[in-house]
Amino acid sequence: MENCFSYKVFFTTTVTCLSIIYSLTAFGQTIKLAGTIKDNREVLQGVQIKEKQTGKKATTDADGRFEMDVDANANIQISAKGYLDQTLQLNNQQLVNVKLSPDSNDLHKLLIKKIKQIEPYAHFLQAEKQAVIKLTPAYYQARLTFVKDVYFENPHVQNPDKALKVFLDYCKAQNLLNNHQEQFAKAARTLGFELITDASPVNMDKMIPASTAYRNIAYTTPNGYSQKLDLFLPKSVAGKAIPCVVFMHDGGWAVHKRAWFEAHARYLAAKGYAAINIDYRMIDAVTPLQSVYDAKAAVRWVKANAQKFNIDTNKIGACGASAGAHLAAILATSGNDPKLEGDGDNLKFSSKIQAAAGFATPTLTGRKTWPIGNGDILPDWFDKISPYKHVSPDDAPMLFIHGSADNTVAVEEPVDMFKRYKENGILTELEIKEGKGHVFYMDMVVMESAYEFFQKVFNGGK
Repeated sequence: MENCFSYKVFFTTTVTCLSIIYSLTAFGQTIKLAGTIKDNREVLQGVQIKEKQTGKKATTDADGRFEMDVDANANIQISAKGYLDQTLQLNNQQLVNVKLSPDSNDLHKLLIKKIKQIEPYAHFLQAEKQAVIKLTPAYYQARLTFVKDVYFENPHVQNPDKALKVFLDYCKAQNLLNNHQEQFAKAARTLGFELITDASPVNMDKMIPASTAYRNIAYTTPNGYSQKLDLFLPKSVAGKAIPCVVFMHDGGWAVHKRAWFEAHARYLAAKGYAAINIDYRMIDAVTPLQSVYDAKAAVRWVKANAQKFNIDTNKIGACGASAGAHLAAILATSGNDPKLEGDGDNLKFSSKIQAAAGFATPTLTGRKTWPIGNGDILPDWFDKISPYKHVSPDDAPMLFIHGSADNTVAVEEPVDMFKRYKENGILTELEIKEGKGHVFYMDMVVMESAYEFFQKVFNGGK
């Protein structure tokens, strides 16, 4: 009888243990879930990811990424302000990449808000009052369609011209425009450029884990409209302050694409630098003189915030391509010229830098190699922002990398500048890439050369 009781107890205990083990295996297996949340336009920061069964939460970082430990078969709810909630059944899925759809009402409100935010810069609403004869509901719908197209449906285009043409053609077909239509078209194009965005054309998957992003920081607000920057820092920094390089994108002073140089910035962040990508004001709204003002304001922002981000203010560099390379060169050569400090913020700080690197650099020599096709008359801002004409012995060292077959910015531009630097006894290097045209710099090969140059300068020319 006692043996029988012991057997029953043993059997019951065994069955119970097996049931618990089965339950844990079937329903309680924990996995590390990782993923990225984005929309049509960009990665989304601050999105909440919630395990519905337990209430466990995570939030996306500035790269739209998150990680959390969850049940393998959990229901995950993804929520972000202005977007429709999305629920996922994991089914042992460990990596999720989700695209959220906007709430239509919220998107409409956001688009109207964006137009008003950009108004101090684009003056679109002002031009609309002068040029549009009758503001009908159909006109407002056409305007909304244009803004929605360039902001959300096709934000990664090179320029807004396709959607702009549809909008302007509608206005003309309906006889809505008077003799101010040229000004209206210019303002609408400026608005469109401010609304489009872009991702880096270079794969950054290996560099992202080595850097921390801080996005959409306003660094200067001339006339009530902020220019933004993205800051990238190394994941781990040993005690001492680190160098910083300010990156300025290309695009003929006409295109806002700071994301084009995100891979370049992250490359340096992975090497232990602070790196900054900036937007700057564009033609048609301003002239390149105001672009220079913004570049200098970005350097001043770095110095004003150096302590917060552990940046060495004696090791600040600038790097850019094409129009951005021009800005890097004028930063290198104009130091603290009060005539070029402009209308930006943090004016008590110096805009002087210690090193620069330029890819396909227009140095504005005045020999008509750039701007090509400009005839005999150069614009009035040309000499004011000519790096070539600002060269003096106390300028920052600069690296020039240029394609021998560049048909946009002739190779004589950096060659002349290199000679001028040599004559003034300033450290400089010139690398001519045989057979390369204007855009050769969208890879990390040129960044390796730039990094080595910055290292040489920041380490005392060694």
